[in-house]
Amino acid sequence: MSKKSLIYRLVFSLLALFFLYRGINFSEIIAIAQKSKVEYLILCFLMICANYTISGFRWRSLIFFSNNFKGRGVLKLIKLYFVGAFFNNFMPTSIGGDVYKAYILGKNTADLPKAIASTLLNRLSGVFVLFLFSTISLTILLGFWGILVFALFWIMALGGLIMLFLISKLFPEFKKYSDAIFIYKNHKKEVLFSLGFSVLVQIVANLAQYFSVLATGSFVSLPQAFFAFPLIGFVSFLPISFNGFGLQDFMYKTFLGYWGIPVAFSLASSALFHFIRLLTSLIGGVFLIFSNDFKKNKT
Repeated sequence: MSKKSLIYRLVFSLLALFFLYRGINFSEIIAIAQKSKVEYLILCFLMICANYTISGFRWRSLIFFSNNFKGRGVLKLIKLYFVGAFFNNFMPTSIGGDVYKAYILGKNTADLPKAIASTLLNRLSGVFVLFLFSTISLTILLGFWGILVFALFWIMALGGLIMLFLISKLFPEFKKYSDAIFIYKNHKKEVLFSLGFSVLVQIVANLAQYFSVLATGSFVSLPQAFFAFPLIGFVSFLPISFNGFGLQDFMYKTFLGYWGIPVAFSLASSALFHFIRLLTSLIGGVFLIFSNDFKKNKT
C-alpha cells in the first residue's frame, strides 16, 4: 500500500471523527462508557473471540492441500487469526493481517501460492456473505439503487477473476498463483463449507456489535441489529478509512439515531466496540511473542 493511500485514509478518518465529535460533549460519552454494563462487554468480547475461532475453521476447510492443518492443526489457524487481528491495529485495512497469515501458512505448508490462494478465498467468502447480509438492508433503504450496488459487486468480482487470468497469461511468473486460485473450481464442497462458516461468522460479528449497544443501556431489537450491523460492517470494510474509524462511528450515529438513540450513546457504543476489538486483538500479540514463527523471524 502506498504512502499516499495511507495518508488519505488517515486524513479521512481524522476528518470524519472531527466532524462527528464537533459540538458534542465528549465528557458525556466518557461517562456513558464508564457506566457501561460489564456483562454485555464480556459478551461482546466473547463474540469477537468466536468470530476469530470460527474463521479459523473456515480457513481450514480451504486448506485441503496440506495435512498439517487437519484435526488439531486448526488451533494454529485460530492463533494466526488473532495475530492477524493484532497486525491490523497498525495497518489501514485488514489486508496487513492477511499478508502475515498467508506468509506463515506458506512456511508451514511449503506452498506459498496455495497458501495465498486459501487466504484470499477465506477473505472473499467472508466478504461475499457480509455483502449478502448487507444487500438486504441496501435494497430496503435504496430500492433499485441497492440492487444496482449488488449487480456492480458481481461485475467487479467477475472482472477481478478475468483480470487475474489475463495477468497470468501476460506474466508467466504469476501463473502458479492464478492456478492455485482456480483449483477451487474442482473443490466446490470446500468452498461451500467456507461459505457456511462465513454465515456463522457474520452472526457472531453482528451479535458483538449488538452487545456493544446494549452495554451503554441503549436498546435495539435483534431484527434491527441484523438489519443495521451487516451494512455497517460492509461500509466500514471499504478501503477509504483507517480500520473503519470515523466511518463506523458515522454509521452508528446514523442508524441508532434513526431508532431514537441519542448521539452520545450511539458514539459511545461505537467507541466501546472499537475498544473491545482492540483489547481482543492483544491476545494475538501474546500469541505472536510466544510463537515459534515469531522466534524464527527474529533469528
